[in-house]
Amino acid sequence: MEEQIAEHCGGTVDDTNVALIVSNPALDHRTVSTHVGTEQVAPTILRALDLPPEALEAVRKEHTPTLPGLRL
Repeated sequence: MEEQIAEHCGGTVDDTNVALIVSNPALDHRTVSTHVGTEQVAPTILRALDLPPEALEAVRKEHTPTLPGLRL
């Protein structure tokens, strides 16, 4: 049995390489090809809401960056 790396998925390329689409009328249309992780979504949302991402313990402990290329 394949080891699961997250709830509801396995470790296959189709499970770990997924597209991430960010939509906001204030953003310019463009493609960013930088590899990112799902752990970057929460601090990015906080930054977009003008809240400190460092309010999240995991961000402080792991130094999780926000998603690149959004100019927040």
